Amino acid sequence: MAKLFDTANDANSIISREEALRPDYVPTEALHRTNEMETIASSIKPMIGGQSCSNLFICGPTGTGKTTCMKLVANQLRESTSKVIPVYVNCWERPTKMGVYFEITEVLKLLLPRRGLAADEVFEKILETMRRENLAILLILDELDSLVYKKQEAFLYNVSRAGAERGARTYRW
Repeated sequence: MAKLFDTANDANSIISREEALRPDYVPTEALHRTNEMETIASSIKPMIGGQSCSNLFICGPTGTGKTTCMKLVANQLRESTSKVIPVYVNCWERPTKMGVYFEITEVLKLLLPRRGLAADEVFEKILETMRRENLAILLILDELDSLVYKKQEAFLYNVSRAGAERGARTYRW
């Protein structure tokens, strides 16, 4: 029998970059998506100057680069400023408001118990941190339809209105 593992790092392998097949892989560029990424970036730019920005809804067929574009823009935003924190949430993995809130708390490095706090308490802790640190959050909700499927529409409304209803300019989602 042939030795199966003698050619594990063979240069003749069909797969040249195995990491590109992983679900968390983000390429360094999105081919043929420059215009789309510039449009996304221009809608986010006001946040860097401390202004509000409009909600952005990106839709299209599967596999066209929506997630990749958002992740690349978020990476560049992260490199450009420390005052706007991009938070990417895959809503199929976190399909409830508490799931989204805890993703935000993880990015903000807030130490909160996983149990025992009501959703509005967690939301208030996030807002307090944003106020105290003078931070804005760019909340990227990928696969948003799963939140609707789980009947979380009120959460979407509350998050989108957080700045206007709380009377602070630093709340941006």
